[in-house]
Amino acid sequence: MAAASKTGHNKWAQEKGIDLEHAIVILGIDSDVKTEVIESELKDSGSGKVIDRRDVAEGEDKIHEVLYQFKGKVSSLLLGANITITGGTKWDILQLKDQPADDDFAAKLQEFLTLHNKSLGDLQESIPGAVHNHVYTIGKHLTKPQYRRLRMFSWKSPVPSGELPFETWVQHADQVAQDSSLSDEEKRSRLVDGLTPPALTVYRKAMLASGSSLTAPELIIQLRKAFGVACETGELYLVFRETYQKSGETPSSYLTRLEEALDRAIAFGEVSDSEADSLRLSQLIKGCIYSEGLVGTLQLRQRKGNPPSFVALLQEVRIEEAAELSRLEKRQLDKPAKKAHSNVTAALSQSDGMARELRELKAQVAALQAPGPSSATRGERSPASKQGDTTDLVAEVRRLKKALEDVQRGNTGRQYRQRPRPTTFCYKVRTARPHASGL
Repeated sequence: MAAASKTGHNKWAQEKGIDLEHAIVILGIDSDVKTEVIESELKDSGSGKVIDRRDVAEGEDKIHEVLYQFKGKVSSLLLGANITITGGTKWDILQLKDQPADDDFAAKLQEFLTLHNKSLGDLQESIPGAVHNHVYTIGKHLTKPQYRRLRMFSWKSPVPSGELPFETWVQHADQVAQDSSLSDEEKRSRLVDGLTPPALTVYRKAMLASGSSLTAPELIIQLRKAFGVACETGELYLVFRETYQKSGETPSSYLTRLEEALDRAIAFGEVSDSEADSLRLSQLIKGCIYSEGLVGTLQLRQRKGNPPSFVALLQEVRIEEAAELSRLEKRQLDKPAKKAHSNVTAALSQSDGMARELRELKAQVAALQAPGPSSATRGERSPASKQGDTTDLVAEVRRLKKALEDVQRGNTGRQYRQRPRPTTFCYKVRTARPHASGL
């Protein structure tokens, strides 16, 4: 009854906000027993107090239960037992927190010996021969390799938290089946420990059909048939042959994905292990459509007669990927330098153009300021108009000088924009022709 109702007792303690490692439930106690008496009887097991009491119906009877909380963890003296109180009455004790399994005894013993700087050999020498054999058995257990349990697989969809999809789980299961240090019974036991219904149902049916002689590899074959890729014979090989590199996918990622498709074809007997290296290399050459340069660099076409293994090929591909990435980064670092050189060239060209224009404007100013034929002869405009043209040209010369200095100092951020030049006038000097009468 205690095991069946333990969940209800745990919930009861949790509702009261009690740590399960500090709580027990007392069963088979009379409802008229006072709280002070209960706390007095349990004080030898640790300081604590009664948290709650209740009556639970069991058939036609009612059982009185007491929820008791200790300040510390529950004493090992109370585990899975009953206590006899004053007057000879017995109280059944139910601890709510599950205790470590018996398998932890070996680990605790080793921890105890280490704490006292002792070994199992020292312990064997100091105990009678009757216990010696038992310690020897524990020693074998301690020296035996400890294996991590398989994650659970149930074939439920979606995959529950804490479980693995079949394709991932079966790869771990293959490692267990190939472990030579385990016996066939241990291999099968470890695989079964990782199954829950409905996957466990397949195992049970397979065991009934085989007469309990199913080995671990045979169990994996049955699970592959039940939960593996659902397809007809030959389709997995076609899937492998139609596996191509995706846009943006690195060659190493493509090779890994290609290997998974090849593994499925081998597992279902469509491809033999001896053909794996040759088929892998052939499909890599065919399917690496976004990294054809890598195929040529590694000379993969020339190596079809002696194809590398998967690990060796993956290593070569990753090394070449890293080299190509390094070259790409180098090219990207060179781009700013080329751009800066282009900017300097443009600035120098702009400086030359501005200097040329400056010389032309100076020449025009000098021409306007130089003395020439009389105004009456040239029909020239008024001095005020001429002075205005000269002032505009002088201002333009100053502006060009300032812009030229900026360019020469490296201030290429300011772009020179040429202003419209001031309008200049040319005057044609007309000379009077002599009249014919004067000839």
